[in-house]
Amino acid sequence: MDIIELIAQDESPKLDFKREWYKEADLKTELIKDIIVLTF
Repeated sequence: MDIIELIAQDESPKLDFKREWYKEADLKTELIKDIIVLTF
């Protein structure tokens, strides 16, 4: 599956889109939280 096909899909428990990168202060905690949530 290529990036165009992924973008055409809706978000799901295994697919999450971010409009912008995490703020520096929240980078580690928010990124780690998002990765953990997507693994379940």
